[in-house]
Amino acid sequence: MNAKILIAAVALVSSNAVFAATKPGDVYAGASYSTMTAKESPLSLDFGVLNGFAGYQVNDFLAVEGRIGVGIADESLDVFEGSAVDVGVDYTAQALVKGSYHFTDVVSAYGIAGVAKNKYSFSQGSQSDSSSDTGLTYGIGLQFAISGNSALNLEYQKLPDMDMDDDVGINVSALTVGYTYRF
Repeated sequence: MNAKILIAAVALVSSNAVFAATKPGDVYAGASYSTMTAKESPLSLDFGVLNGFAGYQVNDFLAVEGRIGVGIADESLDVFEGSAVDVGVDYTAQALVKGSYHFTDVVSAYGIAGVAKNKYSFSQGSQSDSSSDTGLTYGIGLQFAISGNSALNLEYQKLPDMDMDDDVGINVSALTVGYTYRF
């Protein structure tokens, strides 16, 4: 028990030292809402995902960012007459590198690339199952500054395919709108 308290105290002091060493604006955090779409003709599923993210701006053009999201809107898929399978996003986690280009002080474009893990749940009546997919992710976005520390962003992202079995991968993408605050 004492070892856990000591480790937690060291981690807290270390994190404060890191944040104290950065200049204002290097560390940022925010929230976003994504509409994730899983599409393989004729199948199309849309999920709502609420995300939180935090990042560190290495320089004017490069940042590292972590994201985590939870599903808040599931989809129901009719497989047989009167029988539906509910499909949802349990969570998504991402580690990203973000490159930015500033057109003006207000508008910038960015690209992201990294690794994402998505966990999906499936339920039909009293039966349930889940699957996890991990892979490369990439995307593009626009960011609009609304004050010195705040910005809104709009983003399109390609996520790892949803693997229903060994042979079929369903394409997954996300359209995201978010808010960022720089500390």
